[in-house]
Formats: sequence, structure tokens, C-alpha cells
Amino acid sequence: MKKEAPSTVRLLSYNIHKGIGGRDRRYRLERICQVIEALQPDLICLQEVTRNARRTHYQDQPRLLARRFNARASLFQMNVHYRIGGYGNLLRQIFSRDFPNYSAGFSLNIPFRNRVAQADYVADQLSLRQNQLQYQKTAAQIRVDVKNAVIGLQQARARYETAVATRALAQQTLEAEQNRFRFGESTIAIVVQAQRDLAGDQSAEVQSMANYTHAKVAFDEAVGQTLDVNGISMEEAAAGRVARDSAIPASVIEPRPTEPRP
Repeated sequence: MKKEAPSTVRLLSYNIHKGIGGRDRRYRLERICQVIEALQPDLICLQEVTRNARRTHYQDQPRLLARRFNARASLFQMNVHYRIGGYGNLLRQIFSRDFPNYSAGFSLNIPFRNRVAQADYVADQLSLRQNQLQYQKTAAQIRVDVKNAVIGLQQARARYETAVATRALAQQTLEAEQNRFRFGESTIAIVVQAQRDLAGDQSAEVQSMANYTHAKVAFDEAVGQTLDVNGISMEEAAAGRVARDSAIPASVIEPRPTEPRP
């Protein structure tokens, strides 16, 4: 003979305040359990149930209550989170009441023309195309940088050669004026002006040489040969030892002869 379900259900809603109460305001979960046992509810809905909180000695109250009342089903939702632990609401079915709930479902998934795989394929193709375009853009930018470095190097060298020729001409002019001054065909002002022109041309030559050196460094960086040009080995750097002797590079500017004074 089938047992009939009871006609009434006793529901208890109880804010346990984390198990802290009474006149002493101390944490004693046993007092909460005694109150619940005295009321004999079929369902209990508890508020402010803590889990792993410091004020409640890091205890898992939902688990302890389940063991105490031998709950057949429970649901705990943590609403407030501490740095460690927190508290929330607890719903449990206790004692001998049975309220079964059955459900059934059926799911059928039939792919037509495999559109998901087609969409993934199209997305991969677009990603591949974007990567190819990015590669072509990078390669074009590298070619532009190398061409600009070559043009800058050529222009810097041309300016340096022009500065060298201008300085040589100024030096010849000064020597000629000094010879004319010895024979009385020139003045001291003209000789001094020639010396000033030579000093200015020498400064321009040094500056053009520095610009040419910077252009050479930029060219080496553009073509990726900075380490090779300077004789730097990554293997030696990783090992912390240099296999060859260090040498100071020679100056690229030739020493100028001492100019006679007027």
C-alpha cells in the first residue's frame, strides 16, 4: 500500500547571525541546533550561515548542520565574501519528510552542412590573410627603412667629401695669402680672414664626418649587421669571455699639418 504524503509542511526561516547570539554574544552553534530540534521543521531556511570565516573559527557551518540533522538535500548560496570565507543563505530538507521531484529531458543535435566547421574555417582563413598582410607590411617597411638608410649614407658621404675638398681649398688659400704677405702683396686682415675661413671649414668637416658616422650606424641597424660590424659575438657574450684581444679603432680623420703663422 502506497504511503500518502502528509498534508502539512513545517517551514522554519531563521537568521542565525553566524551562530553568535544570546546574552553573552558568543559563538555557540550548538544553541542554534537546539532551537531547530525543538521546532521540528520539515524545511529550514537559514540566513547568515558562514563558511570558513574567522569570527566562527573557520568552520564550515553548512557542512556541520548537514551532519547534525542528517539532511537529505541542501542548497547553500554565499552572498557576502570576506577576504577568507563569507556567509549566505542555506535551504535544507531535514527529518523524515519526503518531497520527491522528478524531471526528464531529451536533447538532439543534428548538424546540417556542418556550418560551425565552415564558420571556423572562414575565420581561420581571415586570420591567415591578416597575418600575411601584416607580414607584407612589415617587409615593405623594412625595405623603405633600408632605402632611406642607403640614401642618407650616400648624402652624408657626399657632404663629407665636399667638406674635405672645401677645407683643402681653404688651406691652400691661407698658404697663398701667407706667401703674398711675406712679399708685401697682402695685408694682415686678409690673412686673418683666411685663417678664420679655414677654421670654419675644419669645423664643418668634423661635423660632416660625425653625420656620416651616424648615417653609417643607421645603415648597419637597418640591414641588421650592427653586431657583425662591431665584432660582437653573442656566443662570447653568453659565455662571458672574449676570444680575441680588444683594440681601439683607428681615427678616420687624418691629422692636419701644422699651419705656419703669418
